[in-house]
Amino acid sequence: MRSLGCTCQSLCNSVITRPGSIQLILILVPVNSIRSASDSASIANLVAATDHTVILKMDGTVVGAGSNSFSQLGMGSFDEINTFTQIADNVKAIAAGRAHTLMLKNDNTVWACGFNSNGQIGVLNQAFARNFIKVADNAAAIAAAKEGDNSFIIKTDGTLLGSGKNYYGQLGDAGATDAASWKEITTEVKAVSAGIAHTIILKTSGKLQASGNNNAGQLGTGTVDAGSRVFIDVLVP
Repeated sequence: MRSLGCTCQSLCNSVITRPGSIQLILILVPVNSIRSASDSASIANLVAATDHTVILKMDGTVVGAGSNSFSQLGMGSFDEINTFTQIADNVKAIAAGRAHTLMLKNDNTVWACGFNSNGQIGVLNQAFARNFIKVADNAAAIAAAKEGDNSFIIKTDGTLLGSGKNYYGQLGDAGATDAASWKEITTEVKAVSAGIAHTIILKTSGKLQASGNNNAGQLGTGTVDAGSRVFIDVLVP
């Protein structure tokens, strides 16, 4: 049997005929011409929290889905959302913890919603926020503890603010008391990332520092111990 092929780059129709046979029209469509209904090229960032998901699109809109039992999707209700639904616009960064969500808008304001049991959205005397509420101005970056209950903001001048759970010293403020509202932790910071009970920051000097729980050596200090309640220098080879 003779094999048939086509090397053209666009849609190609090959017509095969032979006496007494049925005419077969073969339509070849190149893979690069097939697009998904939800084009991944339109996605700028995505965050999977414990039970909810938040996606930032290239046009600045934010869509969310999943658990909303503490209004962590900021839609004004506690109803679970099982399809991605737009929840905000004019956004340039997103972060999410166990049951709360942060977003950094194009005007450098920070907005938060969801559970506030430990002060993780930085709003006093409020158990949760059903809708996104503004919590800070002049922000350059945001972070939320992965599956945790604390949050961070880097201001445009490099000041690091923290709020929320601090049982293991993960806020790096030398204490063990939860912060119910945003408090200044340190300065000259250009990046921050947070785990459930520890935090890593990158200073403008290039130094890497860490605080919080170190029960598995996650601070990278060369030891396994109770950790540190202040940010300490760590070395990267």
